[in-house]
Amino acid sequence: MSFVVEQQQSVANLPEESAKMLVEFANAPKGLTKEAATAGLGLSHARKDYYFDQLRRRKFVRLCAGRTGSEIRFSATPEGRDCLAAAGLL
Repeated sequence: MSFVVEQQQSVANLPEESAKMLVEFANAPKGLTKEAATAGLGLSHARKDYYFDQLRRRKFVRLCAGRTGSEIRFSATPEGRDCLAAAGLL
């Protein structure tokens, strides 16, 4: 199976809300908090966590900044951006 086909299948299996979050992370050069990435999606806290977990499980986002007492920011990984590109979402 080719890399592009694998990436297209990854997006196809990704919940729509997770894909929307991944687009936000990919377009934030300094990273975003989980809350900022889900702003405007109208999700409960539990659903935000669930959809974010889908991205972490697939290694589509990574920690990019954060320490005790400050906000924790995440950014899209190269795999996450490849996945978005394969789906035409970049």
